[in-house]
Amino acid sequence: MPKIPTITFTPPPPSSSSSIQSIWKCPSCTKEHPAHTASCSLCHGINP
Repeated sequence: MPKIPTITFTPPPPSSSSSIQSIWKCPSCTKEHPAHTASCSLCHGINP
């Protein structure tokens, strides 16, 4: 029986990896928006 190479590492989908880096789940307004450009006043209080 020929050996079939098993793939042990599968890269995550581009959408999930990029969203983790660019989108930050706000604990104050419970909305997801870019961390560097916080759009709500509560976020500005945490990240001025």
